[in-house]
Amino acid sequence: MITLKELEKKYPEYVEYAVADPEGMVAHLLNANLVQKQSVSSENLKKIIKLHQDRYEIFHLMNAMDPETDKEELQECYKELTELEFNLQELWGFEKDKMYHRFWNQPHCSCPSMDNDESYPYGPYYISKGCYHYLPDEKKEFEDFVIKNDTDEAPIELLNAQNEVNTSNDNVKMLFLFVLTMAGVYTLIQGVTMLTNYTMGIK
Repeated sequence: MITLKELEKKYPEYVEYAVADPEGMVAHLLNANLVQKQSVSSENLKKIIKLHQDRYEIFHLMNAMDPETDKEELQECYKELTELEFNLQELWGFEKDKMYHRFWNQPHCSCPSMDNDESYPYGPYYISKGCYHYLPDEKKEFEDFVIKNDTDEAPIELLNAQNEVNTSNDNVKMLFLFVLTMAGVYTLIQGVTMLTNYTMGIK
């Protein structure tokens, strides 16, 4: 990693897209092509960079917290990050959509990250009850989520959905086999008919 000053010396054309972390190091660069594609103004670009820096600062604070004793503080940070993500979507010119928020990448999150990565961005997403992301008092928060007990092998909603998919697939297979069978019978009848007609013609 390099500092903003070092970046300015070596690659001045990228400075306006650079996002620095709380220590002043270049954490990442914004997508310049996306900036042009979305026609992001210079003013909004600065706001986007500021929000990214704010996110790094919140992450820095969260990393210093204890997930066991500072759960309420982590939940407040989570709410701040959610609002921050909505603001970023608006500045980029995208629709505000929480399904594009990768909450499982936040510090001290115990939600199943692999499952959520596979479900991104359409869901459903999985939230562990033991995680600070579990907010039972905010029902709307979980309309697109599956709540997972920490000791569960798999969420019951997921198992039911998988059973429905398996049943649907079995029905499709049976229908396909039936069509193939009927097509075979039809072809056989056609063949017998043609052979009979041919034999009668010879006689």
